[in-house]
Amino acid sequence: MRQLLKVVRKAAAYRDPDGNISVAYLQNEMNILNQRKERNAHNSLSFDPATDTFKIATRRWRRFYIRELLSYTNGNKEAAIKISGLGRSRFYELLKDLEIK
Repeated sequence: MRQLLKVVRKAAAYRDPDGNISVAYLQNEMNILNQRKERNAHNSLSFDPATDTFKIATRRWRRFYIRELLSYTNGNKEAAIKISGLGRSRFYELLKDLEIK
């Protein structure tokens, strides 16, 4: 609801001189919100405290971190190692342990 209100307010600010709001503008804004929502869902790290152990949750976080880091560096492992602050051998150990290529 909050997001919809934000879109409507923004659309009202960008209405044409006759006071009309473009349906195309609203659709574009909703598409942007949906893309953000999908990206945030993809990037979220949820866990079930009733079933996930600490080990499972931290492994999931490590996998997420390394994948995002590699994505950020366009797969450049040397740059990822530098950014992560990990040693080269530890970084490659993590890749192997987390089954990331």
